[in-house]
This record gives sequence, C-alpha cells and structure tokens, in this order.
Amino acid sequence: MKKAAIITAILLLAVAGYSCGSRGGRRSDKPTAIEARFPLRLSETDLSRGQNTIPLDKDAAARIDAVIAEFAASAADTSEVRDTISPHTDTHIATIRLEDPSHTVYVVLMHYFPPMSENVCGKVLFRDNLSGKFIDGTFDLRLYNLYNFEHGSLVPTNLKTELGIEAPELATADTDRDGRNEFETTTLVHNGTYNAERRIILTLKNGAVDTLSLHEKSLMNINYD
Repeated sequence: MKKAAIITAILLLAVAGYSCGSRGGRRSDKPTAIEARFPLRLSETDLSRGQNTIPLDKDAAARIDAVIAEFAASAADTSEVRDTISPHTDTHIATIRLEDPSHTVYVVLMHYFPPMSENVCGKVLFRDNLSGKFIDGTFDLRLYNLYNFEHGSLVPTNLKTELGIEAPELATADTDRDGRNEFETTTLVHNGTYNAERRIILTLKNGAVDTLSLHEKSLMNINYD
C-alpha cells in the first residue's frame, strides 16, 4: 500500500509540474507578466521579475505564446541557428501588463538572434475588459532605435540619449473625448541620416486596432551607423 501511495504521489507531482509549465513545455514555471502603470517608460521599468510579477490566465498566456512563436519563426528565417532555437528562452525578454479602465494591455518584449541579438522588438496586445476578448491583431512598438538588449537588460541607445527622446513609449489619453482612452506610442524613425520622433495615437473600436493620428517631429541629424 505504501509503495502504491508513493508512486501515485510522484505521478501527481509530475502532472502538476507539467500543467503549470510553460508555454511550449520548456519551462516549469507558471507564465507571468510584470505589472506596470501608464505611462510606460521602459527605461524606468524593472524587468527583473521581482515582487511586481503577476500570473497570466490561460487565454493571455496562449495569445502571448503565439506572438512569441510567430516572432521567433520570422526572425529565424535569416538566422543560422534556425534549427536550434527555443522561442521562449532565446527570444522572450519579458511581458509587461498594464490596465486601463476599458482595456488590459500586454507589451511583449523580444530580441533577435545573433548576430543581431541586441535589436529589440515590442508587440502590443489589447484585451477588452468588458468582453474579456483580445482585439484582433497586434501593434508593432518599434523599439529597435530606442533600446538595445545587452546583458539581459534594455539599454537606451545613443540615439535616444543624444536626441533627447524622453516621452513614454506607451501612454493613454482621451483625445476624442468619448469617455474611452486612446493609446499614444512614441518611437524613433531613423534611416542613417534622418531622425524623427514619431507619435501615433491608436483607437480601439469595432474589435480592431486603428490609427487615429500620426505625427512626426524632425530631430537634429545624427548618424550613428
């Protein structure tokens, strides 16, 4: 009897460990996100997964998994390590969760593979708080000119510092005064000789992400290529 009970206990522990495991079965920890508040300034956000982490529900974890897997597959098209990558351990930096009265926002931070591993990608997911459903599509938060991924951390680029870009990467505002917030993103457009601060205001209506306005402010021409 004792032997049978021990075996049963071991099996139950194994099943529990697997079910709490990761997105993809590669990790044994529960999927979590870093809780933050608007406005989001990544340079001031602690990505160490300390006390500010919260568990993700199954729907959010599955949606984030899909985003990471899609990014990894796309990035691997030009990578020599295509057959040896693990999407979560090799690309996923962290997921940040922010709450607005109408929507919950997930910012999925990822980095590329060598030799471009310092390049950062951010994908934004929006979830309607009333229906509990995710808005179709993702928004590409263009971070690769603003931050590098170095030694496990996001580091502001020389461009971000020298050009004095201090606006939050993601903020909220009721710009059309309809009682529901829009979302404003700030990124840097850089092509080697031209630099501009780009601000996009996103509206979430009819189950989709749409651009309400886009403005660019030309900055001094600095070339760090």
